[in-house]
Amino acid sequence: MDAYTGEKISKEEVIKYPGNFDIDHIIPRSQSFDNSRNNKVLTRSGVNSEKKNNTPYQFLSEKDFSKMEKL
Repeated sequence: MDAYTGEKISKEEVIKYPGNFDIDHIIPRSQSFDNSRNNKVLTRSGVNSEKKNNTPYQFLSEKDFSKMEKL
């Protein structure tokens, strides 16, 4: 599942179209200096591009953020 959109991501899709996905730093490395896997999540490349150097809270509207908390 895409952590930011809640959309399903299948293993088959990742294998068939690996360029459509990125491993994103949840809290940007420039802010946290954390490169551990605890700070990484699989997301679609387009979503990662939109998120830029923001935290999830900064990236998502409050409505979307409350939706994400339910995921």
